[in-house]
Amino acid sequence: MVARLISWGFTGLLITTIGATLGGVAALLRPNFPPLPLESYFYPKNELTPGFKHYQLSRPVTILLMGIDPVIPDLAREELQAADRLNGRSDTMILVRFDPTNSAINLLWIPRDTPVHIPKYGKGKINQANAIGGAALAARVVSLNFNYIPIDRYVRIHTTALTELVDLLGGVEILVPSPMSYTDITGQLTINLSPGWQTLNGNQAIQFARFRNDELGDISRIQRQQSLLAALRQRISNPALITALPQIISVCQQYIDTNLTTEELFTLVNFMVQSNPPQLKMLLLPGKFSDSTSDDSSDWLVDPGIQQQIIQENFEDKPRNIRENPPIPKTIKIAIQDATKNPRNSEQLADYLKSQGFKNVYQVEPWAIAQRPTQIIAQQGNIQEAEWLRNLLTVGKVELSSIGDINSDITIRVGLDVNSKFTIDRED
Repeated sequence: MVARLISWGFTGLLITTIGATLGGVAALLRPNFPPLPLESYFYPKNELTPGFKHYQLSRPVTILLMGIDPVIPDLAREELQAADRLNGRSDTMILVRFDPTNSAINLLWIPRDTPVHIPKYGKGKINQANAIGGAALAARVVSLNFNYIPIDRYVRIHTTALTELVDLLGGVEILVPSPMSYTDITGQLTINLSPGWQTLNGNQAIQFARFRNDELGDISRIQRQQSLLAALRQRISNPALITALPQIISVCQQYIDTNLTTEELFTLVNFMVQSNPPQLKMLLLPGKFSDSTSDDSSDWLVDPGIQQQIIQENFEDKPRNIRENPPIPKTIKIAIQDATKNPRNSEQLADYLKSQGFKNVYQVEPWAIAQRPTQIIAQQGNIQEAEWLRNLLTVGKVELSSIGDINSDITIRVGLDVNSKFTIDRED
């Protein structure tokens, strides 16, 4: 309990520091008060707007988080002004919903190559919006193209912030699943990472988070970002890191821009550190790469029906109706990924699921390293189905993220603990 409070509290302290140093606009987190029109979120404070009391989160709040590509200075000047650092394309775009109704924090990664309509510009990729019109336009584009989601606030982070923060934290321990090597001369980016468990410094963490020179491109990068976020959360739990606060404040002043107010930040911190902390869910906007000659081959095309379902379930004001033992459709797509270094374990599990009537069970490439716990990954955010499978198997743990096979509904990364459930005959 203490470690959890330290972890969330330190995270919240970082966020609060950002607000205290950068300022913001009017508070929107108030009881029984409708949200302002989208355009009003980025304008100066309305003195007639009522405030809120006691820093309690009384309604769901959605924030647009953007990691901004470095802007390469032109030849006329050697370095950019601070304000120009955040005028580039959004390398990462995440919708974050703080939901007190369901006691949850939902994060939805929107791939940078998702085609959208940009007002007064036409068709483009969603990562262009910030470079064209800043945070206000980026938020407007997300809202207009994704079910008119109200965007309450934004946070923009320059990639240099991650580099310096990871170094201040003393590095982050993470699994690099495969060799990563790439050089982009124009973008001034060199990536060179070896596979295996290791402690990455700030520069290496940026390499890990930005690499996309593989088969899945931006999608595998999003999966690595989710893994990095989980690793950072674990690293922040060290109370000794409080001594790095002055340097962290300096980083926030230079590389982070937000219109969250101090009061709003305190409210979000209180929501995160409550005695029963909210559930954290990390999602990827489902889709597929374009195979049409009329589109860019890297375009991430989202099925409108799936998009609507994801947003309705995770970003709309509807209480979640959870049944204790919901039935699970036997047609769901279940990917089996071996993480035991013995493929017979995965074959045995796949056979067992097929014997239980599941029709779409298939195996994918093994995981890079053996692990003990089995992960049941709710790839599409379908927690109830993942929990149902966990109860059926009686092993493993549910992972609320999108780090599994992108074509699956649920990915089961098979760990060594399957032997407590299944007896595997082994050859000498």
